[in-house]
Amino acid sequence: MGQCTVSTGTLVGVEVVSVDAEVDVGAGLPAFAIVGLADLAVQEARERVRSAVRSAGFDVPNSRIVVNLAPGPVRKHGTGFDLAIALGLLVATGQLPATIVNECMVIGELSLDGSVRGVPGMLAYALAPALIGGLNVGAFGLAATAILLPMLGYSLWRWLEEGIWSWRRAGATRCA
Repeated sequence: MGQCTVSTGTLVGVEVVSVDAEVDVGAGLPAFAIVGLADLAVQEARERVRSAVRSAGFDVPNSRIVVNLAPGPVRKHGTGFDLAIALGLLVATGQLPATIVNECMVIGELSLDGSVRGVPGMLAYALAPALIGGLNVGAFGLAATAILLPMLGYSLWRWLEEGIWSWRRAGATRCA
């Protein structure tokens, strides 16, 4: 299979700290492990990602899947890593090209049906890549921030499948 790294982040106070979601899919007993000082909500991403990826019409391989959230010493909390893990899984298994995650910070919780939900701190997440010249892909948050986010180069996805479809239709070379 393969590997993929997707940029994401976590909130430490009101500041966004960059996190890499490194996804490795390989031979071995079927398992889905998330490592890197992740709390219980992050560990539960295994089930949300599996269901959302299947609901979007993609395959989840019956292989060993390991997700490393780096850097290790930074505590990761919340459900905002789901979308990054799902995209990393789809790239690592060859179902999507690696260009979909180039120069992007990906934030969002996945529901079991594949819809993408906002997480606390969406405005802070949206500002982080704007400061470094990157793009941000994630969910609609509060209505007030949804108006501001596209002006910051933030691509709003309502559904995993819809976001991927619009990316493919546009022939994009990176997310958005």
